[in-house]
Amino acid sequence: MNRYTIASLITLFTSYALHAEPLAVEDTKGRNLSIEVQKLKDDQVTFSVVGKPKKYTLPLTKFSDSSQKSIKEFAKTMPAPLPDYQFGNVTVSKRTKDKGRGSYMKEQEILGSIEIKNRSNTESYEECETTLVVLGQDQRRTGLYKVITQQTFSTTVPPTQAVTHPIESTFTTFDSDNKGLDNIGGFAFAGYIITVKTKDGRLILNKEIGGVPRTSVTADPTILDRISDFKTGQLMTSKMDTDPKKTSKIRVTRY
Repeated sequence: MNRYTIASLITLFTSYALHAEPLAVEDTKGRNLSIEVQKLKDDQVTFSVVGKPKKYTLPLTKFSDSSQKSIKEFAKTMPAPLPDYQFGNVTVSKRTKDKGRGSYMKEQEILGSIEIKNRSNTESYEECETTLVVLGQDQRRTGLYKVITQQTFSTTVPPTQAVTHPIESTFTTFDSDNKGLDNIGGFAFAGYIITVKTKDGRLILNKEIGGVPRTSVTADPTILDRISDFKTGQLMTSKMDTDPKKTSKIRVTRY
């Protein structure tokens, strides 16, 4: 039996709680509490006391019978907890070579891998979805961008383990002549976004590399909600706006 009382655990524990709808409960000593329930598993309830940034786990039997019933009913309405995942080694790189002798044309191969780790010692989570979007910048109309590749992976990571998703090799070509002499365009690697989400669309992890991905997501975080909607070959502005009326108006900057 757990020898700690609710009152002593409030003092001893220091981890931060997730915010949930408050629930009025009573412990077995008749004390009234307003708590935020995060998880109920194997008759162990994880919660925080409203107004205190700490998380506690206690047996349901520490609460009155009516409160136990309320907690169980409340737990039925809660979404599953977010997986305790973190990025491991993430490599999304470009390999550039000349495309033809004596030519300004370059070919880039986009390749790499995405590692995701489960930090929990005990929890196995439902399958999640990892999405990679790699952007390229037009070398003739430098305000125009394109999705070089969009790749999606199903992700399930056992406790304390890691999984690695190899990135499918993708190629792009572009004119490297930046002096304004007969530049024919093409898209050069300009960064990427990675998201990991639950099947119901809740964000677990995200990573942005490159100026446009970072500034766009900072200015409009809803881009992360729409990341799965981006398609390979899709054009967009420097704000990752895919409206064709806007992309068609981007002017040539290198001739």
